[in-house]
Amino acid sequence: MPSKDTFLFIMAGLVIVFFVVFILGRSSGSVSRRSRYQRRRFDATELYGPRNYRAEPYGQQGSSLWLVFLILLLLGGVVIWQWPLVSSLIPLRVPAVHLPLQQQPSIPFSDTVMGGPDMTAVQVDHVLQGSPAQGIGDELTNLSKQYQIKSSFALAMFHYESNFGREGVARITKSWGNIKCTSGWKCDPTGNYRMYATYADGLADFFEVIKQYYFPEGRTTVASILPKYAPAYDHNNVSKYIASVRRDMQHYQEGQL
Repeated sequence: MPSKDTFLFIMAGLVIVFFVVFILGRSSGSVSRRSRYQRRRFDATELYGPRNYRAEPYGQQGSSLWLVFLILLLLGGVVIWQWPLVSSLIPLRVPAVHLPLQQQPSIPFSDTVMGGPDMTAVQVDHVLQGSPAQGIGDELTNLSKQYQIKSSFALAMFHYESNFGREGVARITKSWGNIKCTSGWKCDPTGNYRMYATYADGLADFFEVIKQYYFPEGRTTVASILPKYAPAYDHNNVSKYIASVRRDMQHYQEGQL
């Protein structure tokens, strides 16, 4: 779009040109009208006698056209100059109709721990960033598939028991769920918890314990496993434990890592 000064200069030039052409047209039109009028009056007087002839307004129609042209020129100039404002007042296109999308039915959360991997190895490693067990995503996914136990459940248990290996005795034992030490296992210095060479070994034993000692009793949900896994008589807040594991599992399954 031209600047305001440029636009006014162009419009002024067009108006001046218009008036020059208009005045010249009027002058030539008057001369030709007079000569035609005089010629017609002389011829008519000779042939038919004196009559009351009046000159016809030959130039009136042309003057009106010039005036209409000037008005259209000025209006067009104003429209071009103020086009952003004018265009905002004109609906140039029909607004799109947005139909509501059909919502997919949400699947209610279930705290069952059976079902195999429900997280990718990359997601597991993302959750374990800064943990001494970081990088165990592939092992957890493979063991989850092997034992058909959800990986979100294993991660949620690891979180509650030791803050992903950062706190408590798990820093020494590399235990995934602080499993009590029994005959045939190497124990920590206190003799209370099993010790493992790696966190992957501790994870494998955790899956084995759940599958061997809980599933056969029909304990396949968080609410049914934890009262036995962390009983209240052992100074555990069972309801808090259940709520924490369920909350973590739901967040992981929804991608809130």
